[in-house]
Amino acid sequence: MHIPTNSLVKPTNQWERRPGESAKAYAAARVYFELGARRSIEVVAQRCRRSSSLLRRWSGHFQWVKRAVAYDA
Repeated sequence: MHIPTNSLVKPTNQWERRPGESAKAYAAARVYFELGARRSIEVVAQRCRRSSSLLRRWSGHFQWVKRAVAYDA
């Protein structure tokens, strides 16, 4: 049985990389998830050396808050 590996396959877990999410955006998302109770876009911006406005766009577009809840569970 062949299992497709293209970007149209839905992730198994909510926090996994999303279709269309770049490697850089996903790396930033992982930093966000792993911060736990200390989560903030500003901390991720500092750690990833990205602008907080870019990270807010990524966060909204790729639903970081919702995925972080699933990550915590």
